[in-house]
Amino acid sequence: MPCFNGFAQEILRCSLIKYDQSDGISSYNIKDIVKDKKGFLWVASQDGLTRKDGGVFTLYSRQSPPRYRLSGPEVRRIVEDSTEEILWVLPNNNGLDVISTQTGIIRKRIAIPAICAEDWNITLLNKPDKIWIGSFCGLKVFKKRENRFLIIPTVGTQFKKNSFDFEVNCIAEDQLKNIWACYSGFGIVIYDGNSMKKIKEIPIAELGDTAGTGLIRFTNYLQINGEQILFSTNQGLRKIRYDREYNIDVDRVPCSGLPSMNISPVEAIARYKDEILISGNNGLYKFDSSLNSYFKFEESIGPSESKWINSVQSIYVDDDIIWLAAHQGVAKLDIAGNPFIKYYYDEKSGVKLEHIRSVICLPNGDFICGLRSGLIQVRKNDSFLILDNTHLYHHLFTDVNGRTILSRNDGLFCMVNKKLLSISKFYPEFSAFEKLPVNSHIFLGDSIVIMGTENDNGILLWNYKRHTVIQITVDKRQLLASNTVNNIFLDSRNRIWVLSDKTINILNAGFSESKLVYVNPAKDDINLGLFFDMCEARNSYWLSSYGNGIVELDQNFNFVSLIRKRNGLSDEGVYNIFNVGDSSLIVTTNNGLSVYNIMTGKFKNYFLEDGLHSNQFEEVAAGKFKKLIYAGGVNGFTIIDPSKILVNSIPPRFYFKSVQVRTDNAEDDIDSTDLEMQEVIIPENWLQATVSFAGINFRNSKRVVYQYRIPDKDSGWIDIRSQNFVSILGLNPGVYHLQVRSGNEDSFWSLPKTIKLIIEPKWFQTWWFFLLLFTLLIGLAYGIYRYRIEQIKDRQKMLHQVRENIAGDLHDDIGSTLNSIKIFTHLAEDSNEKQKYFSLIKESLSNASSGLRDLIWVLDDSNDNADEMLKRLKSFSQPLSEAKGITIKFETQSGDLTSLNKTEKRNLLLISKEAINNAIKYSECRNIRIFFASNYHSRLLKIEDDGKGFEENEIIPGNGLKNLRARAIQINYTLTILSKPGEGTSISLESNR
Repeated sequence: MPCFNGFAQEILRCSLIKYDQSDGISSYNIKDIVKDKKGFLWVASQDGLTRKDGGVFTLYSRQSPPRYRLSGPEVRRIVEDSTEEILWVLPNNNGLDVISTQTGIIRKRIAIPAICAEDWNITLLNKPDKIWIGSFCGLKVFKKRENRFLIIPTVGTQFKKNSFDFEVNCIAEDQLKNIWACYSGFGIVIYDGNSMKKIKEIPIAELGDTAGTGLIRFTNYLQINGEQILFSTNQGLRKIRYDREYNIDVDRVPCSGLPSMNISPVEAIARYKDEILISGNNGLYKFDSSLNSYFKFEESIGPSESKWINSVQSIYVDDDIIWLAAHQGVAKLDIAGNPFIKYYYDEKSGVKLEHIRSVICLPNGDFICGLRSGLIQVRKNDSFLILDNTHLYHHLFTDVNGRTILSRNDGLFCMVNKKLLSISKFYPEFSAFEKLPVNSHIFLGDSIVIMGTENDNGILLWNYKRHTVIQITVDKRQLLASNTVNNIFLDSRNRIWVLSDKTINILNAGFSESKLVYVNPAKDDINLGLFFDMCEARNSYWLSSYGNGIVELDQNFNFVSLIRKRNGLSDEGVYNIFNVGDSSLIVTTNNGLSVYNIMTGKFKNYFLEDGLHSNQFEEVAAGKFKKLIYAGGVNGFTIIDPSKILVNSIPPRFYFKSVQVRTDNAEDDIDSTDLEMQEVIIPENWLQATVSFAGINFRNSKRVVYQYRIPDKDSGWIDIRSQNFVSILGLNPGVYHLQVRSGNEDSFWSLPKTIKLIIEPKWFQTWWFFLLLFTLLIGLAYGIYRYRIEQIKDRQKMLHQVRENIAGDLHDDIGSTLNSIKIFTHLAEDSNEKQKYFSLIKESLSNASSGLRDLIWVLDDSNDNADEMLKRLKSFSQPLSEAKGITIKFETQSGDLTSLNKTEKRNLLLISKEAINNAIKYSECRNIRIFFASNYHSRLLKIEDDGKGFEENEIIPGNGLKNLRARAIQINYTLTILSKPGEGTSISLESNR
């Protein structure tokens, strides 16, 4: 995290964001840090390599899966070759690994030859055509195009016979593109970058072996001010000037600002803008380019923490973010953007700020912290001084005379020379009130201090010019509705707000008027109260209502809104509220710090991991001093610089990372990793596809959020918050376009990126299957068509037969009847018995009319069922039977209407009429029974009488019986006639189905 300007010119107090093995780093003891061109952070440690994409860590080690498996355990150096989009990764034993920055997969492994038995590789330098590698036993060069190693011979006659003689721990490149190899036991040898020939030797004696060990171990280098190189070594800094002829000038004491840097070990150096960052002398420093003036970083830590900043081995500068490779892990130091500095623990004395109830900043820069049980002074040198370890301190402030006034549980005191004396010793007017603790104060004009009391004692008005103190309570002066006072506030109109548990009183500056404000949100289920603090901003009053959130009132004290956790507030247990620039509110809560943008209505929330002392603040334990806010609570206090709470307008850099497809056959599974992938083909037997992605925002990696959509299905964006993958199930075959974008903590979104998902169809979803199916359907349709044509032809044949039958009936029946009428008419003309023939003509006309009606009924499509046929028989038979005194009875046993075709109903009707007519005329019966039954399999029509019957063999076959049998055969029915003398007659028709 960034730093905060502390008490003295040479101190920069800072808080670090730390990552260790519990966060996903491969190991502690970090060796190197590099950020590649795509924005991914690579961390080398003693047990492997880690890639960080903002929120997720990917591990590379000897135990990782093959695509992430390294050649050796401890990784010493990482160098990017951005033109090839690869990283050269140097484990310390026997291998050089090449990792694609596009896929994150190890592209190849190169075996490094050992020069001697105890050879370990230490450092490397990447050039367009060569890789220079330093090891315990000398210098090695890998020629990329030839894919082979060269061993550079040892040089110089001054080499000793010890294990450090040939150690090359640092390789530098100068502005002339030549190589400086730093041998620990000899000095520096300069090689031509192309021919690899030796140009110059700089022995240890010239470099200043101040320790007299014959060993200078170089750790890092920095090109500065033209043809000058600054080296960090185990014996301090060394600056070497050179020209094109390599005339050498060694500055053994380059650091005039802090001379100890010239002799004490320096682990790392890096450039930060026009300044130089140096890790050494048991700390981290920021120097000007001339190394004359500096600041030292001081890290705020807790009692269970160690100071990582004192063990930095490598530094990587990324704009204003400084990445520190420490022994304990990786630390992020945000020089420009961190608004928080925490105080909790004094490493030297072991003193802790356990539970702060009040805190003030003194004019000299010290802090006085009132605790739940004690009083501690935090001094400019960061040391903690215990002033009291017994009492609870409610409130602290500095009066107009510069005295520190302290309110603790047994009354009011003044602090003089670190001693606490009763307030009445200095201000006698408090003699009657010195035992009343207070929890808040405001200055009114140039003479009055108003103080809110603890323990339900109202407010005190202290006129320090007139030396008077007046107590205002419910009973005294009757200006208050409650003696409970949580806080007091002076608004822009010089009105005094007295905040209580359930009431708010507003007093005028002359204390002659009081207004009681009722905060009414017009909701019966909300009971607002416990008003702990307030501020005025943008023509509104903003009050903290503990347990409810933030209450907004307008200038007329009317309720406007209640801002709660669902609106983005970190917690509804709100303590203090500060107006920042009339545009934002800074709010302390019982779970984090909230910054509310009044213009947009949006929150940014901060917690312990962002640099706060803890997530818990305390009631009235906050104040403002020279545009800074200091707020305390559990485990210390935090100084907040509102000017550094900035809007991050840079959206995260977004990449699709991988696509994993699970199928019903593990051999068909897909696991594709490529930052530039644009298309994925998903096989037809897929079960689930998972698309993973990354939004890189190292300023606030934990608050990167994502949205996705598939515009082929729905154009609306779907929020998935911090989930960095989308699982896809159940999509039909086809082409889909998955769009994803990432947003930062201030809702600035990256441009959406699209990946095309091609889901292959199953065999029954392919074009050829549909073509085959179409062909089969066409064939089936043609077959149905031909079948229907045949049906129509059959029906036409049947209709033709019906017409022929009807024509025959018309000819035989109607024709013969008309012919009879013609004959009867001629006979009537010549006969004297005209009446007889007129009767016969009338009967013939009646029969012809009945026959025509029957033909019309047969042709009517709406009557093609058995019920209609039986009704027809009933209307025919009942008049005849009644005239003869015969009872006729109809019975049926069928469910739904039984349909009959025209031939069937015509012949059944005629057969039945013939049988009924014969029974009435000849059987001498008293009863006739007509029974019809039908089911799925057959139909049965019976006509029975109880007449005289007959012997069937005695019947002389005539046209009537012959016609009955012919009609039955025509409709595929079996005609059965049963009769015996004296037992009646039964005629049955049964369908042959």
